[in-house]
Amino acid sequence: MLLIAVGNRYRRDDGVALEVAERVRALGLPDVEVIECAGDVMSLVDRWAGRDLVIIVDAVASGECAGTLHRRDLLTCPLPRHWFAASSHQLGLADGVELGRIMKRLPHAMLFIGVEGEDFGEGTGLSAEVERAVPIVIEIMKAERAHVAASV
Repeated sequence: MLLIAVGNRYRRDDGVALEVAERVRALGLPDVEVIECAGDVMSLVDRWAGRDLVIIVDAVASGECAGTLHRRDLLTCPLPRHWFAASSHQLGLADGVELGRIMKRLPHAMLFIGVEGEDFGEGTGLSAEVERAVPIVIEIMKAERAHVAASV
């Protein structure tokens, strides 16, 4: 399994995926590779191609309450670009997934877990609602990993 954590730890809640990545690494789960991505998501297309399972975690800004989780199967449901309005990158995650789709370079299973952010300003540390979502994201990731492992 490949876990891709997208974010910027110096833009408050935009660092939520990086916190998830840090905690997952600390768990030492076998067969879990963790990648942090703070910039060029297009380079990820080659990293995820052909994998059994890829889970991407990122902060989103959809207008829901802070800490709300958004789960999407990226093989069947594209990411809304407006969720990433706070992103500082010209080409974002939604573009990278669609490029992979066009190039037929997607994994066998690809899940997105978005955490609704509240504060994307400069600084470190997560808002309380986003911090409370982190262990839930990890449990979802572990359940998806077990589900895919059982079906292989």
